[in-house]
Amino acid sequence: MPAALAGALVGLGSLTLPLDTLVRTFRPIAPRLVLALSIVLPCTAAALFRLAHHFATGYHNQTLAALAMAVCALAVLGFSSTGAALLIRSLRRLDPRPAVAWAIAGTVLVAVVAPPLAAGPDGALGGPFGFIGLCAMDALDLALPAMGIVALAVGLACVRFAARLPTRRLVGLSLVPLALAAAGVGALGLEGVRATLGTAAPALPRLVRPIDRALDGDRDGFARLLGGGDCNDDDAAVNPAATDVPGNGRDEDCDGEDLTLADEPVARGPSAAAPAVRLRGDLSFLIITVDAMNLDMGFLGYDRYPTTPRLDRLAARSAAYERAYALGTYTAQSLPPMMAGRYPSELDRTSAHEVRYFLKNEFLAEKLRAAGFRTSGAASHFLFAPIFGWTQGFDRFMQIGSEGDAPPGSHVDLRHSSRLVANDAIRSLEDAERTGGRFFFWYHFLDPHKQYLEHHEARFGGSNRALYDGEIAYTDLHIGRVLDALERAGLADRTVIIVTGDHGEAFGEHGARFHGRETWEEIIRVPLLIHVPGLEPRRVQRRVSHIDLYPTLLELAGLPVPPAARGQSLVPELAGGELPERPILLEQPKNPYYRMRRVFIDQGYKLHHLVEERAFRLFHLDEDPREEHDLAVSDPARLAAVRRAYSRFLAAHVSSVEPVDVAPASSTRVEPGSE
Repeated sequence: MPAALAGALVGLGSLTLPLDTLVRTFRPIAPRLVLALSIVLPCTAAALFRLAHHFATGYHNQTLAALAMAVCALAVLGFSSTGAALLIRSLRRLDPRPAVAWAIAGTVLVAVVAPPLAAGPDGALGGPFGFIGLCAMDALDLALPAMGIVALAVGLACVRFAARLPTRRLVGLSLVPLALAAAGVGALGLEGVRATLGTAAPALPRLVRPIDRALDGDRDGFARLLGGGDCNDDDAAVNPAATDVPGNGRDEDCDGEDLTLADEPVARGPSAAAPAVRLRGDLSFLIITVDAMNLDMGFLGYDRYPTTPRLDRLAARSAAYERAYALGTYTAQSLPPMMAGRYPSELDRTSAHEVRYFLKNEFLAEKLRAAGFRTSGAASHFLFAPIFGWTQGFDRFMQIGSEGDAPPGSHVDLRHSSRLVANDAIRSLEDAERTGGRFFFWYHFLDPHKQYLEHHEARFGGSNRALYDGEIAYTDLHIGRVLDALERAGLADRTVIIVTGDHGEAFGEHGARFHGRETWEEIIRVPLLIHVPGLEPRRVQRRVSHIDLYPTLLELAGLPVPPAARGQSLVPELAGGELPERPILLEQPKNPYYRMRRVFIDQGYKLHHLVEERAFRLFHLDEDPREEHDLAVSDPARLAAVRRAYSRFLAAHVSSVEPVDVAPASSTRVEPGSE
């Protein structure tokens, strides 16, 4: 449709623009112009990228750096224009034919673009054109630029054909796509068209976002016109992403009705009291999180490769939760909320993809340190740097380096770090000063995050799937070293061990790869092992969420759970009791790369809320665990019931705050000993 519309616009433009004059002007130099631009444009782009990188990373004063960058950019553009003109003149003797010129230019383009795209974003600083590899970032949605290129090509291809048609026929053909668009609006309505196209064409929300922004009267991110869905564009508290307050006579979420108070309790299903178990009063904690850790673990039935022998042994003496869910689709919106006992949208934060969390938030390490725990940890991911605020409350949190075949300074994904993270954990466990009393240690293992590297300790093949399994096995090996050190130090009988992933990892199950952006089961479900000394191991089928870990750890530590904390303590279940099923909520707040998403799971039904597209998907996980049969259209009554339960849950359990674009001064602090 966009390509057809572009073609129509070009066709109509050809009626009024002096195309013949433009063609006569540029035809003599067109082949030389094409050749000159094929050389000058890549060199100009490379020079501008190097300048931008130099000024962005080499200067503390950003204002002066931006000014210097602008001056240098103008100089580069001036040199480029002069160079292009000189090339056009120097190529006059060759006078290549148009077909030859385009063939040469195409060859140059492929030679310049293909290698860096193959190398990907991690090679951005390698070679003069390495920056082109940034276009391969999985966080980028390139559908919109690609659509624009296709539309331009179709429009230009139509010019010569349109010039031969009579005016009336040309106008008629140009109006065909407009008529088709009008028919779609008439059948579905503007909101229906936006929802349908938003799910089928992910680039559409970005395409219409500037229009929505211009029409958004109350600046809440949604417009009333063109199907934007805002039912009151004079009130920023009313929009499709808002939480409806029950019984106040207002329809805050614009679903057509005010939410009524629910009679049924949130928790459902049987419950049984735990047998009387007396836990130690001096329990400490070892938290191990693994990046991009999906459900393909030996203790969960995965048998393609022996990936997790050490975790399998831990699972045999732990509570193994087989249906656990993360709080977000990627690390920055998963782990910090888990450590704060709040949903992602409830934390004070920036709107950036690399989220910064502010001092207003209180994390688990802060509460435990105030209670006398020694707090320590390590990770190799740059997001654990103190400036991002994730490690508030730690006496010591180490930024670990990496090792491997890639040159030092390469992106962390091109090197591995599990051995180094494990080494730091072992040093902490062997340090009597840190472990003499109660302690809270957190270690994050990054290696399974793509790019997937090969390890001689675990070689299963060269496919992405086999390399990922090798990364899991390599990480499992070094987690085993940490567990062995815990035993050697004599700390195992008083240390709670928790192992989980920050999110899952997709391998094309729903057309998605890696993680982030989408909310399918393979992306949001994670393994979860909880070992409490003195408690019997068990398997738990009930769905649980990372939101439950915060109150669980506080109860195990003997500390009160703050009223604002979400979730429920799992301690009764760990001790052998039964807890009722509770709804699961996952959030993906909007950021520069990902559209706003929520997932709500209740009584076996999973609701995907595609907020910006104003669309829903509904699956019955008990009958359709692979999410293949969308019930949103075939069972509207069920969809309406689940949506009401979802709205009630948001109203009762989520107090969202708006993120800010720029972190305020002194919003984060560097803890003593953090590095």
